[in-house]
Amino acid sequence: MLTIGYLGGLDRGIAFGHVISEFNHGVVAALVATPGSAVNPANTPWPFAAFNGAKAFDGPEVQYVEWGADAPAVIRADAPPIFLVRIDIRDALPCDVFDFYVADYVTIWRDWVPGFPPAGAFSTTGLNTLDTGGDAVPDQTVTLAGVDADQPVPVPPGAYEVDYVDGPAGGGPATIRVTWPGELDYDLRVDLQDLATLLAHFGTPTDIRYEDGDLDEDGAVSLADLASLLAFFGHTCPR
Repeated sequence: MLTIGYLGGLDRGIAFGHVISEFNHGVVAALVATPGSAVNPANTPWPFAAFNGAKAFDGPEVQYVEWGADAPAVIRADAPPIFLVRIDIRDALPCDVFDFYVADYVTIWRDWVPGFPPAGAFSTTGLNTLDTGGDAVPDQTVTLAGVDADQPVPVPPGAYEVDYVDGPAGGGPATIRVTWPGELDYDLRVDLQDLATLLAHFGTPTDIRYEDGDLDEDGAVSLADLASLLAFFGHTCPR
């Protein structure tokens, strides 16, 4: 998560969570967040695991609040992440797709007291509900409390509009797609185009990525990479 909307440039809240799909073999077992840099340097950042009764999504979820500043701060496009999330996926098979969404509506239900941070329950209605700036891409994200009211709200001193999740240009989730070795262009099939890409970089020893054919990520495209691709050649996912 690179940045976040705000109310008056002071307190912020957001939820990042997984929506469960019955079509996947694997599951998202856990999301574990660690704090980064608060958008407002005077705020205290606090990411925490969501729990039943205060969640926006049906799968594992991380919520984030920051608080404590007494003056606004400009939101910068080149700021470091506000928090990092490790995603643990178990028993996944090729063709599984895991979707992750953001809800930017937060209700503070516990004020700060010594030894305990404020906490938030995410909702589209209710008293004390903070619209934390909105999403520049109106995804119409469906939460457990209804559709996220994520229209952008122009509250200065924001330096730019925020698109919370790096999903499709028209809105939607960020995704993790599980596929086979040799599927280089992320079209969910191992085909002649992938083979041509690998062969075009065959023998290249430096500045090579997985997408170029370095399947074992040893820094070169070699016979081992070609053998891996050919072992799965022709595999495809249903649309």
